[in-house]
Amino acid sequence: MSELKLKQAIAQSLHHCLDSNLADCTQNLFQILGYQTDKSIRLDFPTLQAFLSQFDQGKGFNAEAARAEEWQFVDLVFQLTKDEITGSEQIRLNFEGSPRLDNTIIESYLFFAIALSGDAYTRSQLAGITREINKLFPMPVMLVFKHGKTLTLSIINRRLHAIDSLKVLDPAVGSGAFPMGMLQKLVFILGKLDPNNEVWKYQQKEREIRPVLEDLQQAQKISYEQAREAAIQQLEERLAEIEADFTDNEMDYPRKLFLIENSIYGVDIQPIAVQIAKLRFFISLIVEQRVDNNAPNRGILPLPNLETKFIAANTLMSIDRPTRDRLIAEHPSSGEVLKPFLRGRDVKRWRVDYQDLWLIFTRRGTDIKNYPAIHDYLMLFKDRLTPGIPGGRKPGSYQWYEIQDNIAYWEEFERSKTRAFSKWA
Repeated sequence: MSELKLKQAIAQSLHHCLDSNLADCTQNLFQILGYQTDKSIRLDFPTLQAFLSQFDQGKGFNAEAARAEEWQFVDLVFQLTKDEITGSEQIRLNFEGSPRLDNTIIESYLFFAIALSGDAYTRSQLAGITREINKLFPMPVMLVFKHGKTLTLSIINRRLHAIDSLKVLDPAVGSGAFPMGMLQKLVFILGKLDPNNEVWKYQQKEREIRPVLEDLQQAQKISYEQAREAAIQQLEERLAEIEADFTDNEMDYPRKLFLIENSIYGVDIQPIAVQIAKLRFFISLIVEQRVDNNAPNRGILPLPNLETKFIAANTLMSIDRPTRDRLIAEHPSSGEVLKPFLRGRDVKRWRVDYQDLWLIFTRRGTDIKNYPAIHDYLMLFKDRLTPGIPGGRKPGSYQWYEIQDNIAYWEEFERSKTRAFSKWA
């Protein structure tokens, strides 16, 4: 097909979308562009209820963020595999990715068509709908929106979105070696996926815009003009700061800055360890800033507030004496895996201020069937203890009831640590 005929066919297909079935015309449009597939699975009814019934299944679809009340029509157009995309000899959209489904690598993309009740929507509003729908599927979802007399194709960059929404917590941060290593890896990945920081900058600005838009909507409801003006001014100042973060510093500075502010957390029982971890992150940011001798403070920007990112606290789950006694009363074998627990803060100069706390020491290789009372107690926390699931512990070869690390030196804790000597004669 010549370029002229292709343009004419596209124009004709777009014109038909104004008064024909949106899913059918969308499929016809992509067929004209060269994307042929027989993987078309339509909903029984092109409604929001049918969509949620088939695809939500408790995944936390946010109807408000997706502007679901404004959906007049929604349908699954087709599924397109990577082989079908690369086999096309016509116009190619730049899709890439390798999502997983049922433990099998399936490089594919879903196309949905949605008709909205409004006539005009901003890029951020359509992006919000796109994000919520993409949360329901392991593969990327492309959306064709019809609003008024306009068609909009929305494509999400899921890789950067996944990084931007990532949360990393080290429950024993120490001097910050693990979170610092994680930061370096994420910065490296961002440099590969978004070498010019274009998408990363857009996402950080969008993060600031969303809450301000909500404030503006509330202010509009109560006709509070002063609040709207203050919110707009605050937003403009914040967006200018973000722009300066990207333009006035090295490429890795905004990558590190927003990862530290939004994604990385640490906890340690020793306050000095927390301070050392903060210092490492401060230094990692300072080295990426450009010095301008003619600017205030030589162009060095203030460091972010990390007081709520790295905190001194106790992340170990200990049990008290009454709980320990109850578990042993329920089954005497419990005493074999209940060990006295001494915190660092309990060790004073020349003495120990023991708080009568206990740990459940189910090291690797423990047969939990021998400890029924312990098993029943730990079952209360199974979702938090299971490795490799959302909200659980990190993936590993250990059982859900076992201690995460090997602790090969555990027998050393059973030995005496002090010796008493009689007074010299």
